[in-house]
Amino acid sequence: MIRQTARRFLTAPALRRGLCSDSSRVQSAHQVFAALTKNRPVFRITKPVEVIREPSVFFKGLLRGIAQAKSRIVLSSLYLGSDEPELVSALDRALAANQALRVDILLDCLRGTRSDSRGQSSATLLAPLVRKYGDERVRVAMYHTPALNGISKRVWPQRYNETFGLQHIKAY
Repeated sequence: MIRQTARRFLTAPALRRGLCSDSSRVQSAHQVFAALTKNRPVFRITKPVEVIREPSVFFKGLLRGIAQAKSRIVLSSLYLGSDEPELVSALDRALAANQALRVDILLDCLRGTRSDSRGQSSATLLAPLVRKYGDERVRVAMYHTPALNGISKRVWPQRYNETFGLQHIKAY
């Protein structure tokens, strides 16, 4: 459905109908995507959106948000990089400074438990936080695809088993 809609926007008839712009006409994003909002769920954005162009800017903002959190931190990602313990340290500092703070993390089980060359994974990075603060303050959930089960789960090695499916929500 989305692919068909996108194709419609990119065709010459769509251009003639004014659904997309050519080099002589400039349209706002609202004008371009207005047709998509008619029969699909929409949420309104009331504040200006900041486009983050560099990963380092995103990461600094994430660390700043963790430091400023008052009651909860919710992170969902494919995995946490084992070469970036700074994120886990920031969570540790925030939890130590605020006894009311709760942390919920959702990761993909296959990717989050895949070990690097040093034997580190997202799970091994986060385990000390759960031990230190308890699972009532730090909850780590690992989504495991139902497509990988039984004998296939035992046969396929790490990395290859990820072809069966991953949880890849990014919400911070």
